[in-house]
Amino acid sequence: MTREGFNKMSEEYTKMKTVELRECLQNLADARDKGDLSENAEYEAAKQALDNLNNKLSKVNSLLANAQIVEGVVDDGTVQLLTWVKVKNLKNNSEIEYKIVPEHEISLKEGKISQLSPIGKALIGNKVGDKVNINIPAGLLELEIINVRCR
Repeated sequence: MTREGFNKMSEEYTKMKTVELRECLQNLADARDKGDLSENAEYEAAKQALDNLNNKLSKVNSLLANAQIVEGVVDDGTVQLLTWVKVKNLKNNSEIEYKIVPEHEISLKEGKISQLSPIGKALIGNKVGDKVNINIPAGLLELEIINVRCR
């Protein structure tokens, strides 16, 4: 996990533990005050939301506790974790740039893909000029690496 990803996940955990947990508990208390719990759908929904939040808190807490922070990249010209790679689609000549990140930091909006994704796996270890073929649900994707950078 990157330092940025760790910090972001820590902030999310704090928000869940304070704001969201308080809201869930308040919703549960409000629903409980409405009477007979055996036929109270609002109570069941609030209880389920609290269970879901507790499960999520547990998972995130475990991820944070066991996280190994990856600080840097060896700039050897190959695609690796934390590098940016610009590729050209050989079928339509479009270009796109991705940052290869750990799976918990994926953000397509920011161009971040997991090293475990089909594209990430295929790109890892390659360098500028290499061509890779990737089987994706839409068919065969043919990419050429045109740039690799660390920042």
